Amino acid sequence: VGGSIYRLKLNYDIANYGVYGVAEIVSYHGMSSKGHSDINYEYFVDGQKYTSGYSGHRLNCEKDNDCIGRRYEIKYLPQNPNKCFIYFDRPIE
Repeated sequence: VGGSIYRLKLNYDIANYGVYGVAEIVSYHGMSSKGHSDINYEYFVDGQKYTSGYSGHRLNCEKDNDCIGRRYEIKYLPQNPNKCFIYFDRPIE
């Protein structure tokens, strides 16, 4: 229950107080036995590099890891940029 409350508060804070940025996919590990992908991405805030990851999203990346280097919009908390959300439905061309 505590994890659910934390996640809801984090989503609320990012939605209401977050700042948009751009993240780049740096690694992708294909579907696990549970059907999840592990995706790691990097982004910069005030010249400092941050790395985050996501597990579960299906990203069309199976052929030669061709998603490495793709960029997507993110939203992060300015007071703690480690807290972020990546929008896979908002690629940056």
